[in-house]
Amino acid sequence: ALREWDFNYDGITFTKDPAYDNQVSFMRPLGPAGTYQVALRITTALGGCTAMTVLPVQVDPLPLATFVPSTISGCSDLDVIYTNTAVAGQPDIVDRYVWEEDNGSGFVVVGTQMPADPGFTDTFSRTYRNTSTANRTVAMRLRTITSNGCEALSPVTTITVFPGTASGFSSLNYSPFNDNCSPVSVNFAVDAATQALHPADYRWRISDGSG
Repeated sequence: ALREWDFNYDGITFTKDPAYDNQVSFMRPLGPAGTYQVALRITTALGGCTAMTVLPVQVDPLPLATFVPSTISGCSDLDVIYTNTAVAGQPDIVDRYVWEEDNGSGFVVVGTQMPADPGFTDTFSRTYRNTSTANRTVAMRLRTITSNGCEALSPVTTITVFPGTASGFSSLNYSPFNDNCSPVSVNFAVDAATQALHPADYRWRISDGSG
């Protein structure tokens, strides 16, 4: 017997894919989302009798996964608001949006948002801190998962966090237990931890009870 397959049968004309003649078990991509009428026609060797069966196969659409950050670089502590630009126009019902972040050891989930939740919003916020002396980079991506289990990943966006400044200092010759009669001269020095960050500038402000 001859086995022939038509993977998008229109109900009238049987258009076989000859690459799958006599195949009984296989995998084959069907194409874009939609319903495909998959037909199998069997023709006997004796007499050329034929029989055909048709099975509808539903291919669910892939969702959309896109976002934009409010900024891609800045000094520590850096607040970044990610706006999910894929909320509108999804081709299928979305079950959840999953935010994934990589700090150098691989992507991990840092937040999950479900459109069915009453407090759902299209924004997701993160605050990044950098206490080192070198720039810190963070990679963010968005995973969209539909109610049918189809999923899509957004392109990765990299955030650069510059080292934060510090304002540590000490007084060299002041003690509250000394006699501090006016006028008093006090020597101040920036501490080592602050100097290690190599600030471009130091600005001092002195205020008293009047401002």
